[in-house]
Amino acid sequence: MREKKIFTILGILFAIITWSASYPVIKIGLKEMSPLVLATLRQIVIVPIFILLLFVKKKEITSFSQYTWLMLVDAAVFSIVLPNIFQNIGMQYTTASASSIIQSSSPIFTIFLAIILLREKLTSNKILGTTVAFIGTILLVTGGKFSLSGQIYGNLLILISAISYAVSGVIVKKTLLKVSPLILVAIETMLGFIILLLITISFEPINISNLSFRAWTVILLLSIFPNFLAILIWYKLLEITELSKLINLVYLMPIITIFISYYLIGEIVNIQTIILAIVVIVGVALTQREKDILPLPLNRFR
Repeated sequence: MREKKIFTILGILFAIITWSASYPVIKIGLKEMSPLVLATLRQIVIVPIFILLLFVKKKEITSFSQYTWLMLVDAAVFSIVLPNIFQNIGMQYTTASASSIIQSSSPIFTIFLAIILLREKLTSNKILGTTVAFIGTILLVTGGKFSLSGQIYGNLLILISAISYAVSGVIVKKTLLKVSPLILVAIETMLGFIILLLITISFEPINISNLSFRAWTVILLLSIFPNFLAILIWYKLLEITELSKLINLVYLMPIITIFISYYLIGEIVNIQTIILAIVVIVGVALTQREKDILPLPLNRFR
């Protein structure tokens, strides 16, 4: 039991740190690659290994029902395709730190989806926490202004990416009832890569001959760590952990991203962003609290 808890904590920390570091790394990659090209190429390094894996497991894969394949396609779209496109485009207009803070709002949407679709319990803490975090997220995204220019446009795209990840969390949780974590990661990555490739070549050519060593380093790091190892560990943890509890731990990401972004790309956040980040983190942390801080009758929703 104790070993299982240690594994869970270490696994969560690895995934959170890996995803936190990916934001400034993506910013570096966007200096040489377009959002679509980066989104596509970050899948390609690990694809040959997955092809071999799927060949070995072909008997298991061919036994999947039509419904299971539909879930796998949905997982690819909401876990790989949509968040990568919206996040990469959005990060051209906003900072790595702001992107991470907005992505940390994902539990707000995950909690509601998990309650509705997975029938997880609703508590007063979840209601209060998601409300506080949602207000903080809206203020951070808009800066108190409602226009679609500059950083606000980028922030909105990052928010769409966060909602996509929230949807994928519910889809993945249900898919894991029928598919092992490794097979799920392999298939969703393969399908996501194919869809992204078709979308990318429809808009622009993919010229890999002009990419520098730094660009390939970015692709390699994003492919192996956040795309493969972190997701694999996260999916394994999803098998044994309540979704709304696990996803809430992403509130650590903004703090880690701010420090890593400062050292990697010299990014400095302003006071307003820090204050709103605290609001979002406090809101999400409230949803993680076991004991309700408000008196019932809200507990009738349990």
